[in-house]
Amino acid sequence: MIKHLTDNDFEQEIKESNGVILVDFYATWCGPCSKIAPILEKIASSRQGYVIAKVDVDKCPNISQKLKIDVIPTLCLYKDGVLIAREVGYRNEDEIVHLIEDNM
Repeated sequence: MIKHLTDNDFEQEIKESNGVILVDFYATWCGPCSKIAPILEKIASSRQGYVIAKVDVDKCPNISQKLKIDVIPTLCLYKDGVLIAREVGYRNEDEIVHLIEDNM
């Protein structure tokens, strides 16, 4: 399952997360974001223990500005509430899985 986070709940969700959480910063009008969305859905539904969240940069400008998200898609990987990796641009399924698994 993919969580949809907002400016109001982003920081709380990240702080309270135990383990790894991958956050996809995206926009509905973004072509590469549309390509990565089904990949994230597949990963979230097919793998146990993976936590994936999405943040719409147009609906959540505060957190996007705070984190200096200026290119989308941007994937941010958090572990125990701390940002440990950041990938900008389209990534295929294998690249995303390796990003998560290498940091679990």
